[in-house]
Amino acid sequence: MQILHSMRSFFKEKDQPQILVVLLFIVFALMLVIENINGRFWLNDFKVMYSAAEAFTSGEQVYGKPFGLSTGFFKYSPESTVLFIPYLLFKFEVAAVLHYCVILVCTVGLFLNLTKLCRASLFPTLSLKYPSLLLWPAFLFSIVHLVREFHLGNVNVILVYLISATLLATIQKKYITAGILISIVIFTKPYFIVLLLGFLLIKKLKPILVSAIFGLSAILLFSLITGFGKSIQLHADWLKSMLDHSNYLTSNHTIFSLLENYFGVEIPLANSPLYLFAIGLVLFFTFWIKKTKNEPLRFIFFMLIYLALIPNMIISDTEHFLFAIPLLVYLTYAICASKQFWWFAPFLLVLFMFGGNANDLLGKTLSDFVDQNGLLGISNLIIIVASGIVGFKTQKTSTINSSTALK
Repeated sequence: MQILHSMRSFFKEKDQPQILVVLLFIVFALMLVIENINGRFWLNDFKVMYSAAEAFTSGEQVYGKPFGLSTGFFKYSPESTVLFIPYLLFKFEVAAVLHYCVILVCTVGLFLNLTKLCRASLFPTLSLKYPSLLLWPAFLFSIVHLVREFHLGNVNVILVYLISATLLATIQKKYITAGILISIVIFTKPYFIVLLLGFLLIKKLKPILVSAIFGLSAILLFSLITGFGKSIQLHADWLKSMLDHSNYLTSNHTIFSLLENYFGVEIPLANSPLYLFAIGLVLFFTFWIKKTKNEPLRFIFFMLIYLALIPNMIISDTEHFLFAIPLLVYLTYAICASKQFWWFAPFLLVLFMFGGNANDLLGKTLSDFVDQNGLLGISNLIIIVASGIVGFKTQKTSTINSSTALK
Protein backbone atom coordinates (compact mmCIF):
# COMPACT_ATOMS: atom_id res chain seq x y z
CA MET A 1 0.00 0.00 0.00
CA GLN A 2 2.86 2.39 0.82
CA ILE A 3 4.34 1.87 -2.65
CA LEU A 4 1.00 2.50 -4.38
CA HIS A 5 0.40 5.63 -2.29
CA SER A 6 3.87 6.92 -3.23
CA MET A 7 3.26 6.19 -6.89
CA ARG A 8 -0.11 8.01 -6.84
CA SER A 9 1.23 11.07 -5.06
CA PHE A 10 4.44 11.50 -7.02
CA PHE A 11 2.55 12.33 -10.24
CA LYS A 12 0.91 15.24 -8.41
CA GLU A 13 4.13 16.69 -6.96
CA LYS A 14 6.75 18.77 -8.68
CA ASP A 15 10.34 17.63 -9.22
CA GLN A 16 9.45 13.95 -8.95
CA PRO A 17 11.34 11.46 -11.16
CA GLN A 18 8.40 10.82 -13.49
CA ILE A 19 10.60 10.16 -16.53
CA LEU A 20 12.71 7.63 -14.63
CA VAL A 21 9.64 5.82 -13.31
CA VAL A 22 8.01 5.66 -16.74
CA LEU A 23 11.30 4.42 -18.23
CA LEU A 24 11.56 1.69 -15.58
CA PHE A 25 8.10 0.43 -16.50
CA ILE A 26 8.84 0.57 -20.22
CA VAL A 27 12.26 -1.14 -20.03
CA PHE A 28 11.19 -4.00 -17.81
CA ALA A 29 7.80 -4.47 -19.49
CA LEU A 30 9.69 -4.86 -22.77
CA MET A 31 12.12 -7.25 -21.10
CA LEU A 32 9.18 -9.34 -19.88
CA VAL A 33 7.74 -9.55 -23.39
CA ILE A 34 11.08 -10.25 -25.10
CA GLU A 35 12.12 -12.93 -22.61
CA ASN A 36 8.79 -14.70 -23.09
CA ILE A 37 9.13 -14.53 -26.88
CA ASN A 38 12.69 -15.89 -26.69
CA GLY A 39 11.76 -18.61 -24.21
CA ARG A 40 14.13 -17.16 -21.59
CA PHE A 41 11.58 -16.17 -18.96
CA TRP A 42 12.95 -18.65 -16.44
CA LEU A 43 13.18 -16.81 -13.09
CA ASN A 44 15.34 -19.62 -11.72
CA ASP A 45 15.76 -18.03 -8.29
CA PHE A 46 12.03 -17.53 -7.95
CA LYS A 47 11.54 -21.14 -9.04
CA VAL A 48 13.55 -22.17 -5.96
CA MET A 49 11.30 -20.11 -3.68
CA TYR A 50 8.12 -21.34 -5.36
CA SER A 51 9.26 -24.97 -5.23
CA ALA A 52 10.35 -24.64 -1.59
CA ALA A 53 6.91 -23.31 -0.68
CA GLU A 54 5.37 -26.30 -2.51
CA ALA A 55 7.66 -28.69 -0.64
CA PHE A 56 6.83 -27.04 2.69
CA THR A 57 3.08 -27.25 2.21
CA SER A 58 3.43 -30.87 1.08
CA GLY A 59 5.56 -31.83 4.07
CA GLU A 60 8.56 -32.59 1.86
CA GLN A 61 12.23 -31.67 2.25
CA VAL A 62 12.84 -27.93 1.96
CA TYR A 63 16.57 -27.51 2.61
CA GLY A 64 19.60 -29.29 1.17
CA LYS A 65 17.69 -30.20 -1.99
CA PRO A 66 18.29 -28.36 -5.29
CA PHE A 67 15.21 -27.00 -7.01
CA GLY A 68 15.80 -26.56 -10.73
CA LEU A 69 19.49 -25.73 -11.21
CA SER A 70 22.24 -27.63 -9.37
CA THR A 71 22.83 -24.54 -7.19
CA GLY A 72 19.12 -23.95 -6.60
CA PHE A 73 19.08 -24.50 -2.84
CA PHE A 74 16.53 -22.66 -0.72
CA LYS A 75 18.46 -20.66 1.88
CA TYR A 76 15.91 -18.38 3.49
CA SER A 77 14.30 -18.86 6.89
CA PRO A 78 11.46 -21.39 7.40
CA GLU A 79 9.15 -18.48 8.26
CA SER A 80 9.92 -16.80 4.93
CA THR A 81 8.44 -19.75 3.06
CA VAL A 82 5.04 -18.49 4.25
CA LEU A 83 5.56 -15.33 2.18
CA PHE A 84 5.75 -17.43 -1.00
CA ILE A 85 2.74 -19.66 -0.27
CA PRO A 86 0.22 -17.19 -1.85
CA TYR A 87 2.03 -17.72 -5.17
CA LEU A 88 0.95 -21.36 -5.04
CA LEU A 89 -2.59 -20.24 -5.88
CA PHE A 90 -1.29 -19.87 -9.43
CA LYS A 91 0.62 -22.02 -11.87
CA PHE A 92 4.34 -21.27 -11.84
CA GLU A 93 4.18 -19.40 -15.16
CA VAL A 94 1.53 -17.02 -13.81
CA ALA A 95 3.19 -16.73 -10.39
CA ALA A 96 6.49 -15.85 -12.11
CA VAL A 97 4.86 -12.93 -13.91
CA LEU A 98 3.30 -11.74 -10.64
CA HIS A 99 6.66 -11.94 -8.86
CA TYR A 100 8.30 -10.07 -11.75
CA CYS A 101 5.72 -7.32 -11.28
CA VAL A 102 6.41 -7.22 -7.54
CA ILE A 103 10.11 -6.71 -8.25
CA LEU A 104 9.27 -3.91 -10.69
CA VAL A 105 6.97 -2.12 -8.24
CA CYS A 106 9.61 -2.41 -5.49
CA THR A 107 12.28 -1.04 -7.84
CA VAL A 108 10.10 2.00 -8.53
CA GLY A 109 9.30 2.28 -4.81
CA LEU A 110 13.01 2.16 -3.98
CA PHE A 111 13.85 5.15 -6.19
CA LEU A 112 10.84 7.07 -4.87
CA ASN A 113 11.93 6.39 -1.28
CA LEU A 114 15.49 7.45 -2.07
CA THR A 115 14.13 10.65 -3.58
CA LYS A 116 12.24 11.43 -0.37
CA LEU A 117 15.13 10.40 1.83
CA CYS A 118 17.75 12.52 0.07
CA ARG A 119 15.82 15.55 -1.09
CA ALA A 120 13.35 16.05 1.76
CA SER A 121 15.37 14.72 4.69
CA LEU A 122 19.11 14.58 4.06
CA PHE A 123 19.69 17.49 1.69
CA PRO A 124 16.69 19.83 2.06
CA THR A 125 18.76 22.94 1.33
CA LEU A 126 20.18 21.56 -1.92
CA SER A 127 18.63 23.63 -4.69
CA LEU A 128 18.70 22.22 -8.21
CA LYS A 129 16.57 22.93 -11.25
CA TYR A 130 16.17 19.22 -12.04
CA PRO A 131 16.86 17.31 -8.79
CA SER A 132 15.52 14.04 -10.19
CA LEU A 133 18.58 13.89 -12.47
CA LEU A 134 20.61 12.88 -9.41
CA LEU A 135 18.91 9.46 -9.52
CA TRP A 136 20.09 8.70 -13.03
CA PRO A 137 23.73 7.69 -12.36
CA ALA A 138 22.57 5.02 -9.89
CA PHE A 139 19.92 3.81 -12.33
CA LEU A 140 22.05 3.77 -15.48
CA PHE A 141 25.04 2.06 -13.88
CA SER A 142 22.99 -0.52 -12.01
CA ILE A 143 20.87 -1.49 -15.02
CA VAL A 144 23.07 -4.54 -15.74
CA HIS A 145 22.52 -5.80 -12.20
CA LEU A 146 18.82 -4.97 -12.33
CA VAL A 147 18.39 -6.93 -15.56
CA ARG A 148 20.06 -9.94 -13.94
CA GLU A 149 17.85 -9.53 -10.85
CA PHE A 150 14.68 -9.49 -12.97
CA HIS A 151 15.90 -12.40 -15.11
CA LEU A 152 16.55 -14.55 -12.04
CA GLY A 153 13.55 -13.35 -10.06
CA ASN A 154 15.48 -12.83 -6.83
CA VAL A 155 14.41 -10.75 -3.82
CA ASN A 156 17.38 -8.38 -3.47
CA VAL A 157 15.59 -5.28 -4.79
CA ILE A 158 12.60 -6.12 -2.60
CA LEU A 159 14.87 -6.23 0.47
CA VAL A 160 16.60 -2.95 -0.44
CA TYR A 161 13.18 -1.37 -0.90
CA LEU A 162 12.12 -2.59 2.56
CA ILE A 163 15.32 -1.19 4.06
CA SER A 164 14.74 2.18 2.38
CA ALA A 165 11.18 2.12 3.78
CA THR A 166 12.65 1.34 7.21
CA LEU A 167 14.91 4.40 7.00
CA LEU A 168 11.99 6.62 5.99
CA ALA A 169 9.76 5.22 8.74
CA THR A 170 12.49 5.89 11.31
CA ILE A 171 13.05 9.47 10.14
CA GLN A 172 9.28 9.98 10.33
CA LYS A 173 9.26 8.50 13.87
CA LYS A 174 7.13 5.51 12.82
CA TYR A 175 9.16 3.15 14.98
CA ILE A 176 6.68 0.25 15.03
CA THR A 177 6.62 0.18 11.24
CA ALA A 178 10.41 0.41 11.12
CA GLY A 179 10.78 -2.49 13.56
CA ILE A 180 8.41 -4.76 11.65
CA LEU A 181 10.01 -3.99 8.28
CA ILE A 182 13.56 -4.63 9.46
CA SER A 183 12.43 -7.86 11.14
CA ILE A 184 11.07 -9.16 7.81
CA VAL A 185 14.39 -8.29 6.17
CA ILE A 186 16.36 -10.10 8.89
CA PHE A 187 14.18 -13.21 8.57
CA THR A 188 15.07 -13.34 4.90
CA LYS A 189 18.81 -12.76 5.30
CA PRO A 190 20.07 -12.87 8.91
CA TYR A 191 23.23 -10.83 8.30
CA PHE A 192 20.95 -7.79 8.18
CA ILE A 193 20.60 -8.10 11.96
CA VAL A 194 23.62 -5.78 12.17
CA LEU A 195 21.38 -2.98 10.89
CA LEU A 196 19.69 -2.97 14.30
CA LEU A 197 22.86 -1.30 15.61
CA GLY A 198 21.88 1.74 13.55
CA PHE A 199 18.99 2.39 15.93
CA LEU A 200 21.43 2.43 18.83
CA LEU A 201 23.33 5.25 17.11
CA ILE A 202 20.25 7.44 17.44
CA LYS A 203 19.34 6.01 20.85
CA LYS A 204 16.04 4.53 19.65
CA LEU A 205 15.30 1.20 21.30
CA LYS A 206 11.67 0.94 20.24
CA PRO A 207 12.37 -0.35 16.70
CA ILE A 208 14.74 -2.97 18.14
CA LEU A 209 12.16 -4.11 20.69
CA VAL A 210 9.41 -4.20 18.05
CA SER A 211 11.68 -6.19 15.74
CA ALA A 212 12.50 -8.69 18.49
CA ILE A 213 8.86 -9.09 19.55
CA PHE A 214 7.69 -9.46 15.95
CA GLY A 215 10.45 -11.96 15.18
CA LEU A 216 9.88 -14.09 18.26
CA SER A 217 6.12 -14.03 17.68
CA ALA A 218 6.62 -15.17 14.09
CA ILE A 219 8.85 -18.06 15.22
CA LEU A 220 6.38 -19.06 17.95
CA LEU A 221 3.39 -18.93 15.60
CA PHE A 222 5.29 -20.89 12.96
CA SER A 223 6.26 -23.50 15.57
CA LEU A 224 2.67 -23.82 16.79
CA ILE A 225 1.49 -24.44 13.23
CA THR A 226 4.20 -26.92 12.23
CA GLY A 227 4.90 -28.45 15.63
CA PHE A 228 7.97 -27.61 17.69
CA GLY A 229 9.89 -30.71 16.61
CA LYS A 230 9.40 -29.94 12.92
CA SER A 231 10.19 -26.28 13.51
CA ILE A 232 13.48 -27.08 15.26
CA GLN A 233 14.49 -29.42 12.45
CA LEU A 234 13.66 -26.85 9.77
CA HIS A 235 15.65 -24.13 11.55
CA ALA A 236 18.61 -26.49 11.97
CA ASP A 237 18.47 -27.33 8.26
CA TRP A 238 18.25 -23.62 7.45
CA LEU A 239 21.38 -22.81 9.46
CA LYS A 240 23.25 -25.61 7.71
CA SER A 241 22.11 -24.40 4.29
CA MET A 242 23.44 -20.90 5.03
CA LEU A 243 26.80 -22.27 6.16
CA ASP A 244 26.99 -24.43 3.03
CA HIS A 245 26.10 -21.53 0.74
CA SER A 246 29.71 -20.49 0.05
CA ASN A 247 30.74 -24.08 -0.71
CA TYR A 248 29.02 -24.19 -4.07
CA LEU A 249 29.46 -20.56 -5.16
CA THR A 250 32.56 -18.54 -6.01
CA SER A 251 33.18 -14.81 -6.28
CA ASN A 252 36.12 -12.76 -7.49
CA HIS A 253 34.72 -9.63 -5.90
CA THR A 254 35.01 -10.21 -2.16
CA ILE A 255 37.73 -8.53 -0.12
CA PHE A 256 39.21 -11.97 0.55
CA SER A 257 39.44 -12.97 -3.11
CA LEU A 258 40.89 -9.56 -4.01
CA LEU A 259 43.59 -9.86 -1.34
CA GLU A 260 44.50 -13.33 -2.56
CA ASN A 261 44.41 -12.41 -6.25
CA TYR A 262 46.46 -9.20 -6.04
CA PHE A 263 48.65 -9.73 -2.97
CA GLY A 264 48.70 -13.49 -2.44
CA VAL A 265 47.25 -13.03 1.05
CA GLU A 266 45.00 -15.84 2.25
CA ILE A 267 42.68 -15.05 5.14
CA PRO A 268 41.73 -17.93 7.47
CA LEU A 269 38.04 -18.86 7.26
CA ALA A 270 37.65 -16.45 4.34
CA ASN A 271 34.04 -15.55 3.45
CA SER A 272 32.79 -16.60 6.89
CA PRO A 273 29.77 -14.50 7.91
CA LEU A 274 31.65 -13.77 11.15
CA TYR A 275 33.78 -11.27 9.23
CA LEU A 276 30.65 -9.49 8.04
CA PHE A 277 29.35 -9.19 11.59
CA ALA A 278 32.79 -8.06 12.76
CA ILE A 279 33.05 -5.29 10.19
CA GLY A 280 29.52 -4.25 11.10
CA LEU A 281 30.65 -3.80 14.70
CA VAL A 282 33.71 -1.85 13.57
CA LEU A 283 31.49 0.46 11.52
CA PHE A 284 29.12 0.89 14.45
CA PHE A 285 31.85 1.89 16.90
CA THR A 286 33.40 4.19 14.28
CA PHE A 287 30.12 6.05 13.94
CA TRP A 288 29.52 5.90 17.67
CA ILE A 289 32.86 7.54 18.43
CA LYS A 290 32.51 10.17 15.73
CA LYS A 291 30.11 12.59 17.39
CA THR A 292 27.82 14.73 15.29
CA LYS A 293 24.79 16.90 15.85
CA ASN A 294 23.21 15.32 12.80
CA GLU A 295 22.22 11.94 14.26
CA PRO A 296 19.71 11.00 11.53
CA LEU A 297 22.39 11.47 8.88
CA ARG A 298 24.82 9.34 10.87
CA PHE A 299 22.13 6.64 11.25
CA ILE A 300 21.33 6.56 7.54
CA PHE A 301 25.00 6.72 6.56
CA PHE A 302 25.83 3.69 8.73
CA MET A 303 22.93 1.68 7.29
CA LEU A 304 23.84 2.47 3.68
CA ILE A 305 27.54 1.72 4.03
CA TYR A 306 26.94 -1.62 5.74
CA LEU A 307 24.36 -2.53 3.10
CA ALA A 308 26.82 -1.76 0.28
CA LEU A 309 29.63 -3.71 1.97
CA ILE A 310 27.75 -7.02 2.10
CA PRO A 311 28.63 -8.35 -1.40
CA ASN A 312 32.30 -7.50 -0.70
CA MET A 313 32.25 -9.63 2.44
CA ILE A 314 30.35 -12.79 1.49
CA ILE A 315 30.21 -14.93 -1.63
CA SER A 316 27.14 -13.98 -3.61
CA ASP A 317 25.89 -13.47 -7.15
CA THR A 318 26.80 -10.19 -8.82
CA GLU A 319 23.24 -8.86 -8.65
CA HIS A 320 23.75 -8.49 -4.89
CA PHE A 321 25.76 -5.36 -5.71
CA LEU A 322 22.32 -3.79 -6.11
CA PHE A 323 22.72 -3.25 -2.37
CA ALA A 324 24.89 -0.26 -3.32
CA ILE A 325 22.10 1.62 -5.14
CA PRO A 326 21.07 3.72 -2.09
CA LEU A 327 24.71 4.63 -1.43
CA LEU A 328 25.18 5.62 -5.08
CA VAL A 329 22.21 7.98 -4.85
CA TYR A 330 23.48 9.33 -1.53
CA LEU A 331 26.98 9.91 -2.97
CA THR A 332 25.57 11.73 -6.00
CA TYR A 333 23.57 14.06 -3.74
CA ALA A 334 26.52 14.50 -1.37
CA ILE A 335 28.87 15.52 -4.19
CA CYS A 336 26.37 18.16 -5.33
CA ALA A 337 25.85 19.35 -1.75
CA SER A 338 29.62 19.64 -1.20
CA LYS A 339 29.92 21.61 -4.49
CA GLN A 340 33.08 19.64 -5.27
CA PHE A 341 31.92 18.73 -8.75
CA TRP A 342 35.35 17.49 -9.83
CA TRP A 343 34.37 14.28 -8.01
CA PHE A 344 32.07 13.43 -10.91
CA ALA A 345 34.94 12.69 -13.33
CA PRO A 346 36.42 9.77 -11.33
CA PHE A 347 32.94 8.91 -10.04
CA LEU A 348 31.63 8.17 -13.54
CA LEU A 349 34.72 6.07 -14.33
CA VAL A 350 34.19 4.00 -11.19
CA LEU A 351 30.50 3.68 -12.01
CA PHE A 352 31.42 2.25 -15.40
CA MET A 353 33.55 -0.37 -13.61
CA PHE A 354 30.58 -1.00 -11.32
CA GLY A 355 27.88 -1.43 -13.92
CA GLY A 356 29.46 -1.66 -17.34
CA ASN A 357 30.31 -5.35 -17.46
CA ALA A 358 27.98 -6.73 -20.11
CA ASN A 359 29.02 -9.15 -22.86
CA ASP A 360 27.13 -7.15 -25.49
CA LEU A 361 28.98 -3.99 -24.43
CA LEU A 362 32.51 -5.22 -23.71
CA GLY A 363 32.68 -8.50 -25.60
CA LYS A 364 33.30 -11.86 -23.95
CA THR A 365 37.09 -11.54 -23.61
CA LEU A 366 37.08 -8.14 -21.90
CA SER A 367 34.00 -9.04 -19.87
CA ASP A 368 35.76 -12.15 -18.54
CA PHE A 369 38.84 -10.05 -17.72
CA VAL A 370 36.74 -7.59 -15.72
CA ASP A 371 35.09 -10.42 -13.82
CA GLN A 372 38.24 -12.47 -13.17
CA ASN A 373 40.08 -9.43 -11.82
CA GLY A 374 37.26 -8.45 -9.49
CA LEU A 375 36.80 -4.94 -10.91
CA LEU A 376 33.18 -4.91 -9.76
CA GLY A 377 34.26 -5.59 -6.19
CA ILE A 378 37.03 -2.99 -6.42
CA SER A 379 34.66 -0.35 -7.78
CA ASN A 380 32.19 -1.06 -4.99
CA LEU A 381 34.93 -0.56 -2.38
CA ILE A 382 35.96 2.71 -4.05
CA ILE A 383 32.34 3.89 -3.94
CA ILE A 384 32.15 3.06 -0.22
CA VAL A 385 35.43 4.86 0.58
CA ALA A 386 34.44 7.89 -1.54
CA SER A 387 31.07 8.00 0.23
CA GLY A 388 32.89 7.99 3.54
CA ILE A 389 35.13 10.89 2.54
CA VAL A 390 32.40 13.03 1.00
CA GLY A 391 29.79 11.93 3.52
CA PHE A 392 31.77 12.87 6.62
CA LYS A 393 32.45 16.28 5.10
CA THR A 394 28.77 16.67 4.32
CA GLN A 395 27.83 15.81 7.92
CA LYS A 396 29.50 19.02 9.05
CA THR A 397 27.50 21.24 6.72
CA SER A 398 24.16 19.54 5.93
CA THR A 399 21.11 19.68 8.17
CA ILE A 400 18.13 17.40 8.51
CA ASN A 401 14.78 18.97 7.69
CA SER A 402 13.34 20.18 10.98
CA SER A 403 9.99 18.62 10.20
CA THR A 404 11.54 15.15 10.05
CA ALA A 405 14.31 15.46 12.62
CA LEU A 406 14.43 12.79 15.28
CA LYS A 407 13.74 13.84 18.84
